[in-house]
Amino acid sequence: MDLKEEQTDRINVDDVMREIREQARQRNPKPSVPRRSRPIAGMSAVARFPVEHIGDLPPAPPTLRGRLGAIAVRFVYHALEWYTVRLRQLVAALKSDAATHDRSVQQLAATVEENTQEIATLRATIAELQRVQTETAARLEQRSETAVRELERRTYQLRADLTFQERRTATLLEEARKRLPALLDSAQLQSFASQQNTMFDSAYLVFENRYRGTRPDIIERLRVYLPYLAGVKSALDLGCGRGEWLELLGEQNINARGVDSNSAMVECCRNLGLSVTEADFIEHLRSVPDNSLD
Repeated sequence: MDLKEEQTDRINVDDVMREIREQARQRNPKPSVPRRSRPIAGMSAVARFPVEHIGDLPPAPPTLRGRLGAIAVRFVYHALEWYTVRLRQLVAALKSDAATHDRSVQQLAATVEENTQEIATLRATIAELQRVQTETAARLEQRSETAVRELERRTYQLRADLTFQERRTATLLEEARKRLPALLDSAQLQSFASQQNTMFDSAYLVFENRYRGTRPDIIERLRVYLPYLAGVKSALDLGCGRGEWLELLGEQNINARGVDSNSAMVECCRNLGLSVTEADFIEHLRSVPDNSLD
């Protein structure tokens, strides 16, 4: 039986009470009002009497008054038997409605509990997905940064090797060209020695690139010294080498220039857009005006 059928079979309490009052008026249109009201204790006992026992006759006391009272009670019982039947039907209908209501409440509570568990599971799943997404993004970003730094390191290494090979090849070709027509004189020997020094400069640059560390690594190591340059506007780096310090100072908007006697180092810095002079740093420092540096 579905909910609509249950609602149809239910007894309308107001209609039943209205019908009972109407039939009571018809049977006793002028009821006599007792002079003395029922004691409060008796009314309380009647109110507490279980509805299920309506119509049950209590045992009569073994006295004349008790037997007469029992006869009167039986008379009243038979006179109100129709009322007792309808009242029991009403109680049964109310109990059925209460049981149906309890089942509905239990089903609703079970549904709420199930939905609550599903929501908690979904929230846990979403949190786990967000955590995995965050970790994946962090790993991808780290791998990308590592790959970029490795690519920069290799590019710089190849550029330095290429510079070294170009200088070495040019030196050898020039020497071969000069030695073919005649023997070397003193000026040619001096020129050859100077070119050898240039070749050694390139070799030292390659040595630094391979064993000192990459430019990004050196720049990161030098960052710890930046707090000492707070407020500095201009600086001169003596023996600037590959220019890591110059590049870091440029990032801090400091007007920095460098000096180095290694021609390969100077060329490397200039290829990076750094301001570097090829000279002996002691001689260059003597030429710098007083109070021109911070």
